[in-house]
Amino acid sequence: AEALEANTTYFWQVITENVCGESEFSASSKFITQNNAVNGSSATDLPQDINSGGTVSSIISISEDFDLSDVNVADLNITHTWIQDLQIRLVSPTGTSIVLLHQVCTDQDHMLLSLDDEGPNDVLPCPPTDSRSHQPENPLSTFDGESSLGDWTLEVEDLFTGDEGILHGLTSEFASPSGAVTLFPTSTGPP
Repeated sequence: AEALEANTTYFWQVITENVCGESEFSASSKFITQNNAVNGSSATDLPQDINSGGTVSSIISISEDFDLSDVNVADLNITHTWIQDLQIRLVSPTGTSIVLLHQVCTDQDHMLLSLDDEGPNDVLPCPPTDSRSHQPENPLSTFDGESSLGDWTLEVEDLFTGDEGILHGLTSEFASPSGAVTLFPTSTGPP
C-alpha cells in the first residue's frame, strides 16, 4: 500500500460486484489529508566527542505538534574504540526514555545502522555497520501517541573508562497517523 501525500485532496467512488452483476459507480466523495509535515530543526550539535566514562547528548528540536504513530532512528553513525561500552537512549520531550542499544558486540570500532520497530528481527551484525534497519532493544512504539513537539534527545553513554569515540550523526524520522514522515538529518561522518 502506498502512503497518502499530506495536504492533498483525494476523490473516491464505490462500485459493487456480485453474482447478480455490477452496480453503477456511487457519487464521488472526497477527503483531504492533513499537513503533518514538521518543519522543525535538525540537531546542530554534531559531531560530539564521546568521552571515556561519560555521556553525550544530541538534541533535535521539533517545532510542530502532532500525535506520533511511528518513530525511527536512521543512519546512527558512531565511531568508538569499544562499542560494547555504549548504551544508547532516545528521550522524548515528555521524558519518556527507552534504551535503543545496550552493550552490543565486543571490541568493534564502528556503528552505522538504523533502528526501526518494523526492521528485520535478525541478529545484529558485529560490527553493526551494514547501514540496514534493525529492531532496537526496546520498541520505539513506546512513543506512539505522544506529541512530536519539543526537544528529542539521543543520549550515548560510555559505561566504562579507557575508550573514547565520536557521535557523528543520525536521522530522526517521525510519522503522524496520516502517514506523513519527516526526516531530521544531522551531520554525518565516518565510518
